[in-house]
Amino acid sequence: MSACNILITRPEPQASALADRCRQENASATIFSTLEIQLNAKTAAVQQAIQQLDTTDYLIFTSRNAVDAVLPLIKAKWPNLPKSLSIAAIGDSTAAQLRAHQCPVHIVPTSPFNSEALLADPALNAVEKKRIVLFCADKHRDLLPSTLQARGAYLDTVICYRVTCPEVDPTPLIQQWLNTPFNIVICTSHQSLCHLQTLLGQQATPLLEKTTLLVVSDRCAALAKQQGYTVLVSNTADNDSILNTLKGYVTT
Repeated sequence: MSACNILITRPEPQASALADRCRQENASATIFSTLEIQLNAKTAAVQQAIQQLDTTDYLIFTSRNAVDAVLPLIKAKWPNLPKSLSIAAIGDSTAAQLRAHQCPVHIVPTSPFNSEALLADPALNAVEKKRIVLFCADKHRDLLPSTLQARGAYLDTVICYRVTCPEVDPTPLIQQWLNTPFNIVICTSHQSLCHLQTLLGQQATPLLEKTTLLVVSDRCAALAKQQGYTVLVSNTADNDSILNTLKGYVTT
């Protein structure tokens, strides 16, 4: 992968972990995080959801960030989780983060890791009159909550973190890009791509049109292709899948 000059837009600490893996494969990697994560779990809504775990049927975590925001508070209140509680993760990375906190995971979809795959699980197709708590970001797709409600669930959508565009001067990055063009830009969400475009301003289109975007979902790929970008799709957002996708790309 020595021919790869990669821009990584993930937030920390995920960005550094991915950059280290890329460098181990002899690629050049630059970090320019376009997402700022602000954990916000000490709210009345979060506290109420935690208090009522003994009357809750399902907890759904939509990201690693949701786990980091909420699970320490859950474990403090409930050293032993209610036996009737089932816990769902939207993907492998989220499930791994739950297990890292010694938390069981009962539902996790197979690839692709998205709302559609999670909703296809048989357990979540039989949720009439079940109480579900969905821990998520302030900006999230409506598909998961709206579908669960349509299936008859009593749903609480609880915001436990915010995702914002960082206030950062893009001038050094733009100059670096012009001097030594990136041939791969990794955007693991549509929001990270939108923030990158915002930060690059008028330079966004001319710079991004000359590179390849690596994304981690067909939905994000379709949105990027609509803007005329060249797109490479990784099956999932974990580092192994991204590295394997990159290796396959550079050998073709």
